[in-house]
Amino acid sequence: EQPVEIPKETDVFADVIEMENWSSEQRLEYWTKEFDRCIRCYACRQACPSCYCFECVSEQVDPHWSSIAMVIPEKMFFHVMRAYHLAGRCVGCEACDAACPMAIPLHKLNRKVAKEIFDVFGYRTGDNPEKMPPLVCFNPDERLKT
Repeated sequence: EQPVEIPKETDVFADVIEMENWSSEQRLEYWTKEFDRCIRCYACRQACPSCYCFECVSEQVDPHWSSIAMVIPEKMFFHVMRAYHLAGRCVGCEACDAACPMAIPLHKLNRKVAKEIFDVFGYRTGDNPEKMPPLVCFNPDERLKT
């Protein structure tokens, strides 16, 4: 069975690149508005085929660095943490968007992180099923290229 070929000529990051051209204030305003609508129902997580943890860190009792408070910083933290948790594994199916009752464009955040992973590590989900995603594996001999 042959792996599915992902067309490289398609720019799946076009809207992300457009967003990167916004000022930091514009990006903060955009994501604040989006995440303010989040009701922390976790439908995005439940619908995601790449979420596999038996106990989500967001549901652990009294984690020291996160809370279940319905305030924007905590909502943002959950979604950004989740996007990085999926880095290198998100297949772009947009099930998170389809499941979100508040219509938050979570796929855009996931693609932003995917773009960062591609830019830094040259890794794109699905290109090589034998290669471990960069943020999943750890090599103590790794050094950041400067």
